[in-house]
Amino acid sequence: GCLAVGLKACLNQLAVSTDARPKTFYAKRMDVQPRDSVAMMRKMHLPIPACPHVGQPVVLHAFCNPHSHFRASAWKGILYKGTWDVISATAGGGCDDDLRLCTDSGCNLPSNALASLDIPPNLEVHLYSEEDLQGDHLVLYGEMDADNKCLDLQHRL
Repeated sequence: GCLAVGLKACLNQLAVSTDARPKTFYAKRMDVQPRDSVAMMRKMHLPIPACPHVGQPVVLHAFCNPHSHFRASAWKGILYKGTWDVISATAGGGCDDDLRLCTDSGCNLPSNALASLDIPPNLEVHLYSEEDLQGDHLVLYGEMDADNKCLDLQHRL
């Protein structure tokens, strides 16, 4: 294959002037730069590694008082330590960590449904109203039990 350095000379050698039909060459960037995102990796059809599960997870709930008032239909989302730029509720979606360029395909948290959280001790959780860490911002600190703190509708993200 041709390297980026000397690419023009390499392609000229591959397409000799005696060829009856002109050739078209396509290049695909295989390296991932720090400014890249998981979404860009998907567009480039690059493999996306699974994010490692580090430390105790934050557990997100659709209802307040999830431990004392169990609901069989309630979803529970689990997120481990990371910078989750995108959280998708769509089928096949997941949570993308653009800082570590990895994804957690099992998180699938529904949008606009967060009511309470279980946060382990010494952990800080930043919630945003929009993807890519944009929009309204709320910071919560652990240790927090979902039965003791319910997010009001103004803070529901």
